[in-house]
Amino acid sequence: MDKKETLFWKAIKKETQSLGIYWHRIENIANSGTPDLLGTHNSIGYFTLELKITSNNKVNISPFQIAYNKMAFINGAKAFYLVKTLVPRTLKLYGGNQGEELAKLGHEKVKPLFLAENFKKIFSLLLVA
Repeated sequence: MDKKETLFWKAIKKETQSLGIYWHRIENIANSGTPDLLGTHNSIGYFTLELKITSNNKVNISPFQIAYNKMAFINGAKAFYLVKTLVPRTLKLYGGNQGEELAKLGHEKVKPLFLAENFKKIFSLLLVA
């Protein structure tokens, strides 16, 4: 994780503590494509998050990340991309099956599952979906 993603992760952990989500940050250099975070909550069980930050329409997703999340999604896992846009400041949650489309078209052209201005709101929506 680069420095921006590390700060992103720390903000997620801090802002979602009250929601009862338990987080595990995955630092994996050996297996490209493994998501950044593993979360668990009593209402939805385990889920993964690939964190992305962008200041424009482009979302940098590697072919390994696309493959991992797509396969997880196809096999019934709860896999997501969380995109933080800097202009305007928003959070967009996408399904694990949307990575290829996100990488090709960018976040402005792909409809997110949820859109919010803060972490509590986006994760509250996820937990009741």
